[in-house]
Parts: sequence; structure tokens; C-alpha cells
Amino acid sequence: MTFYYLRAESIRDINIAFCGEGAGVRDENGFLSVVERPQTNVFGRELFPDVYSKASAYLHGFATTQFFTDGNKRTGFLSATVFLRIHGLLWIGPEVNDAEEFLLEVAAKKHDERAVAKWLKYFSASQPAPIRLEGRG
Repeated sequence: MTFYYLRAESIRDINIAFCGEGAGVRDENGFLSVVERPQTNVFGRELFPDVYSKASAYLHGFATTQFFTDGNKRTGFLSATVFLRIHGLLWIGPEVNDAEEFLLEVAAKKHDERAVAKWLKYFSASQPAPIRLEGRG
């Protein structure tokens, strides 16, 4: 499977659009490290090998840090769900406000990346392929 990763500019836009007046990057280097995290290779092997673990890298990476001035958990959640959507998965789980308890637990490091990946998988569904109708002439 070919993966399409979120660009730093897109994640900045998510933070600004959904996190209000206090939004913005506080720590540029830390921010960029999380942006690149889903692509991490260790000794030639992908650290996050599937779509759920890669999405988890965004959510966990931003939720457990303070690289934004505001909206770290929200930006992590939205980045993860956008990443899943890009890869043909629909988010069928709770909206960000309803997921607050879980996100607070992630931020408190009560859940590791594997647990977050399982949570994301549980609340995702494959998007059905579009039906193509042949035109009749």
C-alpha cells in the first residue's frame, strides 16, 4: 500500500481552523518531528507499518506533547482521522468533543501508540467502492 502523509502546512491549518485564537505552533522542531513520525524507519523497518499505527503516531505524538500553543489533543485527533480518510477509511466513532476522555488519557500517557491504533481501528470503517453505472445509449 502506498501511504500519503500529511504535510506540515496541512496540520498547521487544522490547528488554526479548529483550535481558536490561541492556536499556533509553539515548538517548531518538536512539531516537525511529529509530522514526520509516521514515516519513521528503524534499521530499515517501518516503526509504524500500517495505516492505523501511522494515524496513531499523529494522535499520540501531538496529544502527549505541547508543541502547539493550544489544541494539541484536538489537532492530533483530527490529523489522525484525516489521515485515515485519505486512505479510504471513514471515521465512525465519537466526534472530538465526545472523545475527550480518551484523548485526556492519551495525553496523560495512559495509552501507548498500540492502544491508540486499536482504538482508531475500532472506530473506522472501510469506505465502500463507488458504484459505476454504465451509460445506456
